[in-house]
Amino acid sequence: MWRYTAERYRDNPIVAGYDLMVEPNGSAVFLDIWNPEDFYPAYAASLYDWNQLYPRISTAIREVDPATPILIGAMSYSAVHWLTWLQPTGDSRTVYTVHQYEPFTYTHQDAPLEVVYPGLLDLDWDGIPDAFDRAYLANLLSPISDFMHVYEMPVAVNEFGVQRWEPGAAAFMADEMGLFEQLGVNYALWAFNPAWPPYQQNDAFDFLHGPDPENHTSVENDLLGVIMSYWSRNTIRPSNAGGGVKSTMHIAVDASRVTLARRTGTERYALAVLRALLALDTPHEFTLYFRDSPPPGLFLNGSCVRQRVVWFPRLWTHVRFAAALWADRPDVTFVPAHTLPLAFPGPAVVTVHDLGYHFFPEAHPSWPRRYLEWSTPRSAQRAAVVLADSEATRDDLTRVYGIDPAKVQVVYPGVDESLARVTDPDELGRVRAKYGLPTEYLLF
Repeated sequence: MWRYTAERYRDNPIVAGYDLMVEPNGSAVFLDIWNPEDFYPAYAASLYDWNQLYPRISTAIREVDPATPILIGAMSYSAVHWLTWLQPTGDSRTVYTVHQYEPFTYTHQDAPLEVVYPGLLDLDWDGIPDAFDRAYLANLLSPISDFMHVYEMPVAVNEFGVQRWEPGAAAFMADEMGLFEQLGVNYALWAFNPAWPPYQQNDAFDFLHGPDPENHTSVENDLLGVIMSYWSRNTIRPSNAGGGVKSTMHIAVDASRVTLARRTGTERYALAVLRALLALDTPHEFTLYFRDSPPPGLFLNGSCVRQRVVWFPRLWTHVRFAAALWADRPDVTFVPAHTLPLAFPGPAVVTVHDLGYHFFPEAHPSWPRRYLEWSTPRSAQRAAVVLADSEATRDDLTRVYGIDPAKVQVVYPGVDESLARVTDPDELGRVRAKYGLPTEYLLF
């Protein structure tokens, strides 16, 4: 079922992820077991155990959709304290999730409203009241930070909430959302405000209606104020579903040329452009894809730069690089040397240096010349933007291959710092003496 779903919706721009099962709960429904310490010694790997099923579902999805995020929640209604027993699948685009409604005796308390936050409540069922406060919540949520630290995988709280009339609900929400922010996790509030008339008064989680259970219209209230204050921290990013421009982009770069032992002009161009690009003060994220391992220090490391070595013996661009792009789904791909993959997702920018192979075929070996004759026009047609080293190259692309001149941008190559004009008199004198040069000469 999930494989079919993923195959159908993998390219749908409004599908944010696949939540494999909402609140898996075989341990509670069939066995009335509520603690993982009691469940796993007896039932691990059994049909009651969610851990034996979701890896197979994840594998089936990845057979047809390598990119869309997968969401996997823990057992016992995705309770936080069961997260520790969840076993990561090894998939890099999976988010592990919890639902947080504990303590249920407070968050879902109906009249009489005796439990107050902060206050005292028997939280461990031993008959003795415990401190019910921010410190309790911090300890309750600690498995989240432990999981992220051990597995280096993201965790999200994709459901949490409290009934609107609970005493101290605003303080409870402020402490809980503050802790989510402190943990650095994404979180989604459970709000229930149905439009169907028979359910409209089932509004315990309609935070617009305030703390009075008898009120069913929107009123200003402290709980809503807390929610809105934390929501105001969000950054609005235009969707790319309708062609909008994102404020932060993931840019994929073909860096395969810069690791060649002997760099020609094309390789030097690629290296210089990438170094200059990565030195910019920009919020964008870059992934550099290499065919071979780059030497240490070739590029500056930074939080916005990731390097991936994806080795492949033949047709690297069209097979291995293309597969990596399908898996990572960048917002844009940049190739600094003529040839884009045959098939890949999203827009691209490609640099075409010249058409020398076309005008001077005798100066180029047969196979590289035929490859460029095939790949260059196809890449220029596929690209959203073509960078040309000169107006002559732009005109050639239009005349020879029929490329729309509006998509071709002329960006002249710069001069490497190592070729900067020497003005030091001592250095100039040393070179003249070494080669027996006069004060003025012509270098040809």
